[in-house]
Amino acid sequence: MAKKNVKNLELTVETDKSKVTVQKKEKKVKVEVDTPNVDVTVNKDENSKEFILDSKKLDITVKKDENNTTVEVKSENGILKQVGKVLSKIILKRFNK
Repeated sequence: MAKKNVKNLELTVETDKSKVTVQKKEKKVKVEVDTPNVDVTVNKDENSKEFILDSKKLDITVKKDENNTTVEVKSENGILKQVGKVLSKIILKRFNK
């Protein structure tokens, strides 16, 4: 089957406690997942990529553009901070592909 590129897409799925939104316009992609405990946002366009995880005890922000990469991990305790660092490394590997 031939693969077709989707240029524009907007999709929202809601349940009682969560919401998922996907938007694609040309080469820009935005994905948001909102739950009571965790909010995740992924933004991607031609020149930059951004991943944000926001929860009660752990915040991870990974931003990559043409010039630099920024990783920020905030946590209430040391163990969660180490988990956040591992997750940010995994996300960076995906961004580099």
